[in-house]
Amino acid sequence: MSLTLKLLLLLLVFSHHADSGSIVKFLPGFEGPLPFELETGYIGVGEEEELQLFYYFIKSENNPQEDPLLIWMTGGPGCSSVNGFLYEIGPLTIKIEAYDGNIPSLVPTTYSWTKLANILFLDQPVGSGFSYKRTPITDKSSDTLEVVRVHEFLRKWLDKHPEFFSNPFYVAGDSYSGKIVPALVQKISEENYRCCKPPINLQGYVLGNPVTNIVEELNNRIPYAHGMALISDELYEAMKKICKGNYVFGASRNTECLKLIEKFHKCTDNIHVYNILLSYCDMTSPDCLTYKFLLLSYWANDKRVQDALQVNKGSIEEWVRCSGTILYNKNMNSSLPYHINNSNQGYRSLIYNKLIRLARNRILAIEDEDGLIQRGDVAIGNTATTYFTKLFQSTRQPTEDYVQVFDGFQKRVTDEMNTELTRPVTEDEVRHAIFDIGPDRAPGPDGITGAFYQQFWPDIKEEILSEITLIFQRGAFQGPTNHTNICLIPKPDVPKSMSDFRPIALCNVSYKIISKILVGRLKKVLPGIISNTQAAFIPGRHIMDNVIIAHEMLHSLKRRKRWAKSYMTVKTDISKAYDRMEWQFIKDTMMQMGFNDTWIGWIMMCVETVTFSTLVNGVPTGTIIPHRGIRQGDPLSPYIFILCAEVLSHLFTRAAASKQLKGMKISHTGPTVNHLLFADDALFFCHAHQLSCTTILRLLSEYERVSGQAINLSKSAITFGAKVRDDIKSRLRHILNIHNDGGCGKYLGLPESIGRKKKEIFQSVLDKVKQRTRSWSHRYLSEAGREVLLKTVALALPVYTMNCFKLPKGTCAELNTIIANDWWSKGSDKRSVHWFSWKRMGLPKKEGGLGFRDIENFNLALLGKQVHRLFTNPSSLVAQLLKGRYFPATNIMEAGNGSKPSYIWRSLLDGRELVKKGLRCLVGDGANIRAFQDNWLDTHPPRSPRPISDIPTNIQLVKDLMLRGTNRWNMELLSQTIHAADVQEILKLPVSSSQLHDLIGWNYTKDGMYTVRSGYWLSTHLPDQIPIPPPSRNQHINEAIWKLQTAPKLRHFCWRIISQAMPIGSILQRRGIAQSIQCRRCGDADETPDHLFFGCEYAKQIWEDVGMAWVIRDSHGFYKEAGSGIGTSCTTVLEAELQALLMAVIYAWSKGYERIIFEGDNITVYNLVTGEDLQFGLFNRLSEIRHWLNKFREADIRWVHRESNKTLANKKSNPGYTRTYANKMTFATVKGGGHTAEYKPNESFIMFQRWISGQPL
Repeated sequence: MSLTLKLLLLLLVFSHHADSGSIVKFLPGFEGPLPFELETGYIGVGEEEELQLFYYFIKSENNPQEDPLLIWMTGGPGCSSVNGFLYEIGPLTIKIEAYDGNIPSLVPTTYSWTKLANILFLDQPVGSGFSYKRTPITDKSSDTLEVVRVHEFLRKWLDKHPEFFSNPFYVAGDSYSGKIVPALVQKISEENYRCCKPPINLQGYVLGNPVTNIVEELNNRIPYAHGMALISDELYEAMKKICKGNYVFGASRNTECLKLIEKFHKCTDNIHVYNILLSYCDMTSPDCLTYKFLLLSYWANDKRVQDALQVNKGSIEEWVRCSGTILYNKNMNSSLPYHINNSNQGYRSLIYNKLIRLARNRILAIEDEDGLIQRGDVAIGNTATTYFTKLFQSTRQPTEDYVQVFDGFQKRVTDEMNTELTRPVTEDEVRHAIFDIGPDRAPGPDGITGAFYQQFWPDIKEEILSEITLIFQRGAFQGPTNHTNICLIPKPDVPKSMSDFRPIALCNVSYKIISKILVGRLKKVLPGIISNTQAAFIPGRHIMDNVIIAHEMLHSLKRRKRWAKSYMTVKTDISKAYDRMEWQFIKDTMMQMGFNDTWIGWIMMCVETVTFSTLVNGVPTGTIIPHRGIRQGDPLSPYIFILCAEVLSHLFTRAAASKQLKGMKISHTGPTVNHLLFADDALFFCHAHQLSCTTILRLLSEYERVSGQAINLSKSAITFGAKVRDDIKSRLRHILNIHNDGGCGKYLGLPESIGRKKKEIFQSVLDKVKQRTRSWSHRYLSEAGREVLLKTVALALPVYTMNCFKLPKGTCAELNTIIANDWWSKGSDKRSVHWFSWKRMGLPKKEGGLGFRDIENFNLALLGKQVHRLFTNPSSLVAQLLKGRYFPATNIMEAGNGSKPSYIWRSLLDGRELVKKGLRCLVGDGANIRAFQDNWLDTHPPRSPRPISDIPTNIQLVKDLMLRGTNRWNMELLSQTIHAADVQEILKLPVSSSQLHDLIGWNYTKDGMYTVRSGYWLSTHLPDQIPIPPPSRNQHINEAIWKLQTAPKLRHFCWRIISQAMPIGSILQRRGIAQSIQCRRCGDADETPDHLFFGCEYAKQIWEDVGMAWVIRDSHGFYKEAGSGIGTSCTTVLEAELQALLMAVIYAWSKGYERIIFEGDNITVYNLVTGEDLQFGLFNRLSEIRHWLNKFREADIRWVHRESNKTLANKKSNPGYTRTYANKMTFATVKGGGHTAEYKPNESFIMFQRWISGQPL
């Protein structure tokens, strides 16, 4: 038989199946008839319709006549869309159970997208699923060719189903179809305009986990694998260095890179592609994650299934889920240009990330206390319950004496304090507590967040007040208020046992209200009852106090001979500090401090009535009844902890008083310090002697015994003086059983000591900022968004370090450069034009800049804050220590460098120079202000008056410039001794007639207290600085721009226009970049900002057009559809509003609506249309509107408040001109998208439901 005859016979066999569609009422594996309407069939595409594309069409289960129509394409390329039908968004799924030879069972799903839309699942390209070629001619498809073919399929399918032409249409898909879908949307839009009638009612597109740029995403596998600890640091660094980030095309010409990539594959080949936390498994095992795909293959290859689906017999040899044999050219580099163009055209898009719950934080297996591996949520939950039950079990022995630790402990809480602590609860306290809770913080077991209490406070206020008052009166909770979920946060990347998790308590908000009320009261008395060696959570104290003290002490150990020879520091870490706290110890401590029974009862009510459940992969498991411990996540816990830590402080203070422990005194007049406490971090300073070590060991053991806490020796360290003998070091390490050396590490997150190589020490600050900014490189942010990100994140990263250390100038300059490059290059690695200097960018917005802070000046402002604290609070421990060390006879404003100063002190002195320039003495009686040395004139910056000649010996103080016995100036003396201009400044000063004391304060705030903001402003506005050229426009224009009530990105755009920071011809020529400046649009004039945006004919046309938009909702207020158009030029807002109304009325009538209400927020329009007002010039327009309104069976027009219309109005903007892709694209992250046990399909369903109806996600 000839080849021609064979081809003719083949065409005859399949010709009657072309463009066929059949209704399927039963599917093998599903009991009974299908509860939805399913149609399957083929549509032929190509010149001879030789390519037969198979589809599954499911009508909406809600309202198929009006609900949207969706076409769904699965990725690959080459994967069947049955994945979407049975494992993603469809109404059925395959039941996961061991295959026994029978057809796998189908079960209905709860959260199918077909409840909201008509969905057309398409097998494409040809060779996918049940699609096939009618001829044996080799076909090679491609990205661009698939766009054409799917568009052809769609037009033909709609021609056979014309009833769906008017339905809102969306293109959808996942994975590799992320490249096809945006291009297809653009193709449909172009063909709607060019040729095809009736047009497809295209509204937008939906993508899940889409591919955008395949090369870029393949290159990102390596940093992702490193971040997930799948490859070693050494391999990752080598690949970065040798492959230079190009692991796809560049690697083929780089032999060394190829070898490293081979090593990479060896590390990752056995990793499960769908879940990196699982090893690769045999698909034939029901326990394997991909077993569901095997069941799908059995189902789809069953002859009964193919007959039910009306699959053409003989069209395919074997059905495969994803075909790897299709000839396909991936010729589309990136889909990003299509995304941008589609959004500019006004099409909505939803791009979501389906997070499989078996992700990084999912616990798949855990090792129990016997070393056995436990798998499954139930077994893991039992392991967690056993672990926490044992952890929260009290270890106190009833026969032991625990009271002796309180010997010598003084009562500190007064009767007045107790009265204030236990007074009745007020409404203000309750309200403050509720609104102090984060509205979106993780809820407790009852599932209610703080947002509920805050939003409905007026409605529930009385009930809440009554319940809280009753709780305080009874001293007991009602119901499960104090039940708490334990959330397990992994410490290492791959936790192995329960000790590798950090337990965070998720308390009910109803409990947190009680807790925060108690905290608010307790904070007021803490400064008076907690010793000055504790700084954590105490109002008026700061973490930097401990950092400065520790740095000074360690500096003395290293650099000062007396302390270097014979002293040491022990740094300890408390293991499970909160979890092991004994309840009786908490109660004993409060009793010894003097708290009354009522207060102690309230605190113990919060502590002792708690019960726990452990969240295992999101599900509460087990019940734990603890007998000790406080919760990390309870607002009250930190304050209970520092109360108990006061006992440890008492033990060391008592030992020092009895001369059992000798602390460090680094100056003759300064305080002796033998310990510093900040939460669970403790530093002990002592003589490097055996007695000191045994005393420390005994005191810590005693504290452990009574409190239940345990010192983690493996994380503790000893810092010896630089000249302590090695044999002494060895002996003392052995006594303490601590073998880690300190001094070169970190204390409270900052370097313990600073050597000569400062830039290397602070390199970590640079690295953090670099790493963070690089992580933003793939975020498509507007300039406004990038500004917020840089200011709130990148500029915030070095702040903690800069609070007490002055960064080297080179480090500051490099930080400025990193931020400037990120701003101007928009996160890419490419070099770009910096239109302004960094100093100009640092100016306030009203002065023509963007308010970016210069790092060096910001550093000085932060240091100035510490200096001002030391100056205004001289009784603090840190101020006393520095005074004794550096300025025993004066104050910090007059202090010098001192002998062998520490780096932190030299940093503070740099900050002090800024503070001195902003301090001003306020004249009272003038008895304490030096006339020609102190700054008391109200100038910028404040200064002292200038004498005409030598300072007279009889004028030393300001009071000497006044008439004796009064507060009036001696005018004759002033004119004789002081410059005339300064005399005028003196006369401006308001002086009280009463004899007030002189004051000193910060001149740049209303209350006279230093702030970092005002300090930074002064540092950038000092007269001795090089002036920055003024902006090109007046200051009032800059101020007006940033006050515009519009999108932030539009304010930025306006700022760039008036600042001439744009690549416009005249500006480029001025910078030597461009030669010709002729306008590229019209060619009639030079391209200047004024011409480009106003004078050019194209610009004029845009200004003359008026953007109109409207939204149609159903009777329940849900979004149905929207439209927009371009109106004619008009001179008033009223004319524009009437044009918009007319266009909306015509649009609604053309869509077939019969009963409709038109709402608007312009009362004048309402009055004119209803005939209550008349305007001669608008008569024709109003007649036209009334004419169209009369065409409806029932139509009404109503006025609504602007607030009611604002949300929808803001969703529409000037069509085609001011819209950008960020206005229309919605990004979301949901847990799952399929229906098997490892997904959460409900979240993707809810997301799609909200998006498709126009609601916020």
